Amino acid sequence: YVVSQFLMALPGLFVISALSSIIVYFMTGFHSGFDRFIFFLLALFLSLVTAEAFMSVMAALVPHYIIGMALGAGVFGMFMLMEGFFVQPADIKPWWIWAYYIGFHTYSFRAFMVNEFDGLVFDGNPQCGVAAPAVSG
Repeated sequence: YVVSQFLMALPGLFVISALSSIIVYFMTGFHSGFDRFIFFLLALFLSLVTAEAFMSVMAALVPHYIIGMALGAGVFGMFMLMEGFFVQPADIKPWWIWAYYIGFHTYSFRAFMVNEFDGLVFDGNPQCGVAAPAVSG
């Protein structure tokens, strides 16, 4: 039952990923390369598959679906806080660093950042009159 449920969810997750990627990727002006778009789509799809699998495990562990949704939302919220966007990995306290490493949000976020910023060079803002060091991705 579990395997068939998982396999039947894949096409729907792919449709959600594809539609979201088409809208978000081109609307925000991300890199125009087709390979980067495919990587973005694949990273989003795998992230959704992981979230679906995690919630399936959560549903099997708790006696009522409301409890499962609440616990899953809490765990996802914790993972999102520790993924490296809100709190940089160097600033995460030692007793919370495990959430950075086990949360799949961390790896999805890093994949999206590498996909977008790899190969770019930022020279600062010359209009400010302040020389900034060049930063490259």
